[in-house]
Amino acid sequence: MTQAAGVPGGPAREEDETDLCYVKDCAKTIQMAHMAAKLNHRIYNVGSGKAASNAQLRDAVLKAVPGVRIVLQAGKSAGCRSNAYLELARIAADTGYKPEFTLESGVADYVAWLRAGNPQ
Repeated sequence: MTQAAGVPGGPAREEDETDLCYVKDCAKTIQMAHMAAKLNHRIYNVGSGKAASNAQLRDAVLKAVPGVRIVLQAGKSAGCRSNAYLELARIAADTGYKPEFTLESGVADYVAWLRAGNPQ
């Protein structure tokens, strides 16, 4: 992994942030929305509700896969927002959704899934 979020085609920067949602939390949220007795809105955010930097993602990957080489540029990309996370109040109120996976536990779960022989 040599590139993460950032300018398309440009170097990934350590301080660039986004809201990362592990696929199992995303799937659970979609199921909860479909099973809800009533939805009060037409649009919902699905995410972790927290901003994660590329440096934090790198650290989580290194914890799960020691020795992997990940190259990130120092600093932040031009135009990258600080504290870029999704507000989860609507989905939480209407379905009870709360993310189960942290950045570290999501990466660890995905690595375990790959090591079990599942396709990428």
